[in-house]
Amino acid sequence: MLLDAIGNIYAAEPANYFILESQHTLSQFAERVARLPEVQTKYFELLEFVVFSLNYVPCKELFSVSVLLKSSTSHTCSTIAVRMLLKLARHDPVFSDVLREVGLLEVLVNLLHKYAALLKEPATQQQPQNNEQADSKNSTVAEEQKQLAWLVMETLTVLLQGSNTTNTNAALFREFGGARCVHNIVKYRQCREHALLIIQQLVLSPSGDDDMGTLLGLMHSAPSTELQLKTDILRALLAVLRESHRTRTVFRKVGGFVYVTSLLVAMERSLCQPPRHGWERVNQNQVFELLHTVFCTLTAAMRYEPANSHFFRTEIQYEKLADAVRLLGCFSDTKKLGPTGVFPSNAQPFQRLLEDEAVCGGGGGGGGTGDSVCPTLKHCSKLFIYLYKMATDSFDSRAEHVPPCLTHETSLPSPWGTPALTRKRHGYHNISAPPAPVKALPEQKLHLANPSLSSSSSDMVVIHPGAVLAMLDLLPSICSDSQPEHALDLQLALANIFQLLVHSERNQQVLCEACLHQRLLQRCSQALGDEDHPLHPPLQRMFERLASQALPPIALREFLRLSNPLNCGAWDKKLLKQYRVHKPSSLSYDTEMRSKSNSAVIHLFRTRR
Repeated sequence: MLLDAIGNIYAAEPANYFILESQHTLSQFAERVARLPEVQTKYFELLEFVVFSLNYVPCKELFSVSVLLKSSTSHTCSTIAVRMLLKLARHDPVFSDVLREVGLLEVLVNLLHKYAALLKEPATQQQPQNNEQADSKNSTVAEEQKQLAWLVMETLTVLLQGSNTTNTNAALFREFGGARCVHNIVKYRQCREHALLIIQQLVLSPSGDDDMGTLLGLMHSAPSTELQLKTDILRALLAVLRESHRTRTVFRKVGGFVYVTSLLVAMERSLCQPPRHGWERVNQNQVFELLHTVFCTLTAAMRYEPANSHFFRTEIQYEKLADAVRLLGCFSDTKKLGPTGVFPSNAQPFQRLLEDEAVCGGGGGGGGTGDSVCPTLKHCSKLFIYLYKMATDSFDSRAEHVPPCLTHETSLPSPWGTPALTRKRHGYHNISAPPAPVKALPEQKLHLANPSLSSSSSDMVVIHPGAVLAMLDLLPSICSDSQPEHALDLQLALANIFQLLVHSERNQQVLCEACLHQRLLQRCSQALGDEDHPLHPPLQRMFERLASQALPPIALREFLRLSNPLNCGAWDKKLLKQYRVHKPSSLSYDTEMRSKSNSAVIHLFRTRR
C-alpha cells in the first residue's frame, strides 16, 4: 500500500518526484525489496514510470538496483530487475552509458559468469530422485536460472549495440572477462542463440578480430558430427559478414576462408549411399543445412570485396573447392567425360527436381519426382545449385532459386546461325513467385507483351567465374550405376545452365578471362569431338559462344585436334605429352631436332666409309 501511495503522488504531479528526490525514497526501498516478493513488481514499475513518463534518468535508484543484484539470492527478484533494465536499454541509447556508469554492466557480466559456472557443474537433475516434490523444485529453479540468464544476455546484447558506445562497453565487457565467458558457453545448446548474439556485437566492435578468430577456432575444433553447432556459428558469422565491410576484411585476415573450406573436407564421405564411417547417425537435412550455410558464408565474404575474391581464387582455389565437394561421396573420381551408350530419359526429372529444391531454400527434402531419382543424383543436383548461386552471388535475392534454363527452355541461340527455339520462362515465375496482387496486373501484361524484357531481366550475371569452372570440373563426376539415364539428364541440365551463363556478352567476357573454353576442352573433349554424344549439341553451342567472344591460339589448336584428325600431333612442346605423337613429318621438325638428325646421318655415313 505504501508503494501504491507513492505511485499516486508521483502520478498526480510530475514535480512531486523531484521535490521528494532528496529523501531518497525509492533508493531506500531497494534495500528491502529482495525480502518482499509481493512488492517487487510494483517497485520496478515505479522506476519505469520515472523513466518513461517523467523522462528522467534515476541514477541513484539504478545504482541501488546494481547493489541489489549483487547481493540478491532470489532468482525471481533478479529476473524482474533485469527485465526492467532491458526495457530501459531499449528505450534510449543513452542508457548504454548510464548502466555502464552505475556499475550495472559489471554486475550483468558477473551474473553471466555464475550461469556459466552452473552449466559446467554436473547435472544433478539427471540423478535419480525418489522425492517427486524435490524433483519438481529442482526443475523450477533450473528454469528460473535459465530465464534470468537469457534476460542477462539479451540486455548485454543491447548494451553492446550502437556505434558511439560499443567501443567502450565492448572494451569493459572484455576486461570483466565477459568475452571469454560467452565463448565458452556457445557449445551449450540451451543458451547458444543468445551467446552468439553477444559475440556478433563483439565482432562488429572495433576490436573484434580476436572474437572472430576464437569463434572460428571453436567451430574448427568441434567434432565432425556436431553439425548443428557448426551451422549455428556460421549463421552468426554470416549475419555480420553481410552487415560490415570491416568484418569481411577481418574474416580474410584471421583465416576464415581456410576454416570454412576445411568444413567441407571434414565432411568427407558424408553423402555416401549408404552412409558410413559414423555418418549413418547424422540427419541428412542437417548435412545440407551446413553445406548451404558454408556456400552462403563464402559468397557473402567475397561480396563487394575484390581482395577477398582474389585471395579465394589464388590461395584457396576453386579447383580445390571442387575436389572437396567431390570427396563428399556423391560424385565419382572421373575427371573427363567419356563415351556413353545411354540416352536421356523422357521424364526429364531434374527440371522439376531442381525447381523444388530451390523453392525449399537448400533444405534436405527432395523434389516432386524424388521417388524416381536415386539419392546420389539428388545430392549432386543440390550441390550444383549451391555452386550456381555462388557463381552468380544470388543466395540473398528472391529470384536466385533456379536458373531459368531449367524450366521449359531447351537451348540458347548459336552465334553461327543455329536456329533458336522459343523460350518459355513464365513457368518458372509462376512456380517460384508468390501470387501477385491485383495491382500488379498491368505489370504482368507489360511482361507478356514484351517477352524480351522478361527474358533479359531474368539473365543472371556471373560474379565468381571460378565457381562455374568448379561446376564444369564436377560435370564428368556425375555417375550412377543404377540410373545412368538420370545421370545423363542431370548432365544435360547442367549444360543448359552453362548455355544460360554464356548468353550475355558480359558473362562471355568474364568466363573467357577465366579460361572456361580451355577447361571445357580439357574436361569434355570426348563430347565435343563426337557428334553422336548426347552432350555434344549444348557443349558445342557453349563453345561457339565463348569463341565468338575470344579464343586464344592454344585453345583453337586443341579444338582443331579433337579426335586427332589425320593423326595430328601437338606443335607446342608443353602439349606433346597430352597427345599421341606419331612419326613427325618435316613440317613438325623444329631446328634442334633437324640439327640432331643431320649430325646423326653424317656420323653414320662417315663410319660406313
